[in-house]
Amino acid sequence: MIKEFGEQTADYLAITRIDSDDLFCEDAMLEIHGEASIAVNIIGVKERCRLLFTEYIYWDMINHFISFQKWANPPFYTHVFPREVYQDWNRLQKLHFNNHRYMGGGHEKELCPNKVLVTYHEQNIARIKRGKDVNHYTKTKLSEFREKGFKIETNPAIMNEHLQEFNVRNYENSRYGFSV
Repeated sequence: MIKEFGEQTADYLAITRIDSDDLFCEDAMLEIHGEASIAVNIIGVKERCRLLFTEYIYWDMINHFISFQKWANPPFYTHVFPREVYQDWNRLQKLHFNNHRYMGGGHEKELCPNKVLVTYHEQNIARIKRGKDVNHYTKTKLSEFREKGFKIETNPAIMNEHLQEFNVRNYENSRYGFSV
């Protein structure tokens, strides 16, 4: 990987991060590309530019609802680096790979809401590795979500409308609750 970055000759490199069991909306990459171009051409990037998806859709496949949430410190981002940074492994490691969730400073741009779908399901690798139990939410738990200001949707037809933007089809008729 270090060698590959060092051999690139583009003025800028964009690195996007999303968990393997989550999904981008079908037009999310277009937005990232457009905003990265603006950052490069207008602002200019000296160290990095950070593009953030802070508002996302949380899809609970186990309890059959989606909610619309905001993460104060989002894990879904794209970093745009100039060549002199991404070709220098020590600088790139410091600016991106170490503490990537908590980096501040530089130029930051919040992207459009609801372009990331976070999935919560029985086969989540992180939960299995940590030995966590599956949560089955009660009406009380859903009420707590609502009290926090999260909009919750349980109507399958409306859920399908939102999920189709992520190329999820017929989510109720497959083994894990969806098909792509």
